[in-house]
Amino acid sequence: MTFGYNKNDMATSDPVVEHNVEGRYYVDESCIYCDFCVEMAPDNFAFDQKEYAYVSKQPDCHAEHERMSELIDGCPTESIGDRLQRHEEAIDDMGLGVGSTPKSLSGGIFQMVARWFTKLE
Repeated sequence: MTFGYNKNDMATSDPVVEHNVEGRYYVDESCIYCDFCVEMAPDNFAFDQKEYAYVSKQPDCHAEHERMSELIDGCPTESIGDRLQRHEEAIDDMGLGVGSTPKSLSGGIFQMVARWFTKLE
């Protein structure tokens, strides 16, 4: 069983709907299937037999990623989640700053390690 994230602006810690395709975006089981996401992005969302919407196709262009951001903000039950956004927020919560994700070690992590090594000398 996979879980979402406890964040006010995205999916909660409810179990993730099992039909979600692997990737960045997901819908959790707090979904009440209001039809909002399926109507707004039918190429990316579908409806399963357990009365949940789910991500049927991950976005593959900028416009679809923008639409996903709008849907995350507009979901009435906050059931749509973004794993990448949550990861970046967790790093910021640790005080490591912008640019400290694994893709860019030139930010906070590098600075923190450099300060630590400086203290050892």
